Amino acid sequence: MSDDGENIGAVNTDSLLTVWDIKGNIRLTRKTGFNSVNRNQIFRFTGNNTLIVISDGNSADLIDINGNVIQSFEHHTGRVNAVDYSDDGKFIATASSDKTINVWYLNSDLNHFDLYNVITTHTDSIWSVDFAGNSRYLLSTSADRRVVVTSINNKEAISFRDNFQGAYSDEISLGYPFYAEFDVSGTGIVVRSSELKNKRDEDNWIAIYVDIYYNLAQAGEINRFDYIRFSPDKNYLAYAFGDDISLISRVIFRHTEYSLFNNYRLLQMSGQKPFFSSDGKYIYTICGRNLESWFIDIETISQIALDYYKNWYKYF
Repeated sequence: MSDDGENIGAVNTDSLLTVWDIKGNIRLTRKTGFNSVNRNQIFRFTGNNTLIVISDGNSADLIDINGNVIQSFEHHTGRVNAVDYSDDGKFIATASSDKTINVWYLNSDLNHFDLYNVITTHTDSIWSVDFAGNSRYLLSTSADRRVVVTSINNKEAISFRDNFQGAYSDEISLGYPFYAEFDVSGTGIVVRSSELKNKRDEDNWIAIYVDIYYNLAQAGEINRFDYIRFSPDKNYLAYAFGDDISLISRVIFRHTEYSLFNNYRLLQMSGQKPFFSSDGKYIYTICGRNLESWFIDIETISQIALDYYKNWYKYF
């Protein structure tokens, strides 16, 4: 959905992009360069009724809401696999099978995007790209199996590959990551990966807290989730495992240098793909054909759990 809530876009498996207004009227249809590896970043709304979309071949297009091409981005020598748009509206990123990410900067005088930099931190096809909230860093995944945070000036900041030390096991495999994004809280990364190189339909999610240490999110013995989201206020996370959804606190935990370990489940729900409201006070879940909203006082629930945690010895 566009940021103003006026338009909704979707890409079908035949690679046709359709955009509707909120009344259901079709605004545009056009073919895209469909990427079977990363289906999450084929297009992005970019504000002012425009979209950045993968085109056929090695390019991407900036188009208006009527489908007219405003600008083409044709600097890659390989297929474009993902596109993103920075929150401040100043940058566009295009990630390609040519092992590079091109960063484009808005020339406000000409109202045109110029090539700002070429990111070269990966050694194989790049599957995904995502801007940080401050628009100065990019998160990317690649066929080289690395998850990398790079500045827009091409300076590598953080990279992950292969394994993490876990709370219950010696190692937790990151597998083959093919999609990663910064969480809305700005303090975490969520990664979609597969245990097997060519089995992306059997993927799962991993969550990593980014602070003084790299902390892998774990809930009891669970460390690879069907879905996971951090709350906007940075204090909670909701995860799905099967049809079981749980809310846990980032405040009540034990952690080591490598992992965050949490057994304090504040709320149990049913459904799939939980997400928080923009104010962080409510949780929504998808249950079959229904979207359920859980109107709960998270702070009160958390305080009860915290009091129990601090005084646990009194209950035995």
